Amino acid sequence: MLLKNLQLLKKEGYMANDKIQILIEEYTLTKDLYLKVKTGKDLCIALSKNGRYEEGLKYGYEILMLAEEIKEDELLFYANIGMGLIYFNQAMYNEAKYYFQKALDKAFTYENKNHIAQAYNNLGTIHLNSGIIHSAIEYYTKGISLIEQIDQIEDIQLLIGLYVGIGNAYVSIKEIGQAQEYFKKTIRIKEPAALAISYFNIGCIYNDQNDFALALGYFKRSYKIYETENNIYFMFYCSLNIGTINLKRERYDSALQTGFELLEFSKKYNNKVFLVNASLLIARVYTQTGEYEKACEYFNQIKEHSSYADYNEFLVDYYENYALFLYKTEKYQEACDYSMKLKELMERIAEEDFTTNKTYLMTKFEAEQKQKEIEIYRLKNVELANTQTMIKHQIEELIHIKETQDNLLVMISHDLKNYIGGITQTLDVLGHKDKILSENKYIQQISTLSNKSMALVREIMSVNKLSIETDAIPFVEHDLNEVIEMFSEHLVIMAQNKNIDMSFEYHTEALLCMINIDKIYRVIDNLCINAIKFTNKEGKVKIKTQKSDSFVELHIIDNGIGIAEDKLPLLFKRYTNIRRQGTAGEESTGLGLYIVKQIVDLHLGEIEVSSGVNQGTQFVVKLPRA
Repeated sequence: MLLKNLQLLKKEGYMANDKIQILIEEYTLTKDLYLKVKTGKDLCIALSKNGRYEEGLKYGYEILMLAEEIKEDELLFYANIGMGLIYFNQAMYNEAKYYFQKALDKAFTYENKNHIAQAYNNLGTIHLNSGIIHSAIEYYTKGISLIEQIDQIEDIQLLIGLYVGIGNAYVSIKEIGQAQEYFKKTIRIKEPAALAISYFNIGCIYNDQNDFALALGYFKRSYKIYETENNIYFMFYCSLNIGTINLKRERYDSALQTGFELLEFSKKYNNKVFLVNASLLIARVYTQTGEYEKACEYFNQIKEHSSYADYNEFLVDYYENYALFLYKTEKYQEACDYSMKLKELMERIAEEDFTTNKTYLMTKFEAEQKQKEIEIYRLKNVELANTQTMIKHQIEELIHIKETQDNLLVMISHDLKNYIGGITQTLDVLGHKDKILSENKYIQQISTLSNKSMALVREIMSVNKLSIETDAIPFVEHDLNEVIEMFSEHLVIMAQNKNIDMSFEYHTEALLCMINIDKIYRVIDNLCINAIKFTNKEGKVKIKTQKSDSFVELHIIDNGIGIAEDKLPLLFKRYTNIRRQGTAGEESTGLGLYIVKQIVDLHLGEIEVSSGVNQGTQFVVKLPRA
C-alpha cells in the first residue's frame, strides 16, 4: 500500500515541496512583519514535517528574533509555537515543551482563547507522548473548555486535535468508555480529517482489545483518507499498526513487507523517528522467526539513531522487545540489564504522574522478586497519592468551617439590626400615642424583640457549635398559619409607619410542616421587611399561604419598585453588587436573601422569585409537608 503511494509521489513529485517553495517565496517577499512571522511559522512546520529540520530551525530562530525585536505578544506566540513544533516533529519533547509553555504565557497576555487552547493542545500532546497521562488530560480538558465557549472557532482542526488527544489519553489508562465519547464527538464534526483520526483511534482501541479484524478495517479506512490528503505522518502510523497486527497474528511475510516499505518511506522523507519505528517492527519479526542475526542488524540501526528514539512510548516497546531478543540469544546478563531499564523507565513515569494507571507487561524471563519490587513501588505511589488527596480534603474542610463561621456571624449581625429596628419603630409609635394597639401591647412587642436580640447574642457566643448547612437544630411540627400570626405584629407596625396596607390571606386548613420556628421566623421577617422596604408609601404588601401536593407555601407579594430581570439570578448569592436603599432611604446590607436561602435549604425546601422593574415582587417559600 505504502510502496504504491511512494511510486506515485516519485512520478508526480512531492506536493509538499511545492508548498514549501511557495511559503519561502511569501516569507522572503512580504514586508508586513505580522504576516512574515505567521508565514515563517507555517514554513517551519512544513519543513520539519518534511524532515528538513535544520532549515526549519533556521527560519524558526529568524522569526523568533524578529518577534522579540518587535515585542508584540501575538507574534511571539506564533514564533514560539513554530519552534515548539519543529522540536516536536523530531520527538525532542523537552525542547518542544519549553517553547509551547512560552507560547501559552504570551497567549494569556492578550487573552486570545483560540491561541490559549492551541497551546494547551500542544502541551497535552507533549505530556501524552511522554507518558504523563494525568497532566495530558488536564491540558486537553482546559483547551476543550475554552474552545467550546467560543462562538466562532478559528481552526476546526484544533477542536479535532483536542478531542483526539484526550481520547488517546483515556485509552492509555484503559478508560475506553471516556475515550469513545470523545472519538464520537470527533466523528460528528463530519470532516475528512475528523473521520480519519477517529477511525485511527478506534482502530487503536480494537487493537488493544485484540480484536484484530476490526482494528485492521479501521486502520485501512483511516489510511485511505490520509492518502488523499498526503498526510505522511498518519500514513506511516496507520501502516505501522497494520504491520504490527500482522505480526501479532503471525503473518510474518506481510508484517515484514510492511516494515521494509516503512523503512523506505522514512528514508524518502529523511524522518529518523519513522526510521527507528520501522526498524523495530522488522527486528521484532526476525526475533519471532528466529532469524537473530537479521534482528540484531535492525536493533543496531535503532541504537545508531537513539536520539530519535528517546521518548517513553517507543522506549517501552524497544526495551521489552530487545530484552526478549537478548534472552532468546542466551545473553542473560544483558537481557537482565534491559529488563532493569524497563523497570526504571516505568518507575520514572509513575513518579511524574501518580494517577497514571497504565501498566506495562513484564517480559517472561524477569524474576519473581523484581515483579514484587515493582508492585511494592506502585503501592507506595498509590499510598502517597491517597495521602495527598486526604490532606487536600482536610484543608478544604478547614476552609469550609472558617467560611461557615464567617457566614453565621454575618447572618446574626444582620438579624440583630432588624430586631433593633423593630424596637425603634415601636418606640416611635408609642411616642405618637397611636391607639391602634394598647400600650401594653407595644411594651410586650418591645420585650419580644429584645428577647430575640439577646437570643442572637447567645448564638454568637456558641458560634462554634453551629453551621448554616449542617446545624443540628430541633425540628418540630407547626402550623405555618399560626407561626405567621405569632410574629406578624411588628411587621404590621413597620407597614403602618409607611402607610402601607399589609394584608393576610390564610389557607383554610392547617398547614403542618416540620420546622425550626426561630429560623423560619427569620425567613418570614427578612422577606416581609424587604417587601415593606421596597414598596412606596400607600402601597400594598400581601402575605398568603396555600398548600400543594408536597409542600406548604408562603407567598409574600408587593406592588413595589421590583427587581430588574438580570439581577434575579444574583439575589441569593452572598457577595453581589445589587445592594440598594429602600423607597424611604432604608439601609440594606444585601445579605438578607442569602440568609433566607440558607435556612430554606436547611429545611429541604425551595424558594422562588418573580419580579420586574416597577411591577412588584413575589417570593414563594415552599416547605415539605409534615
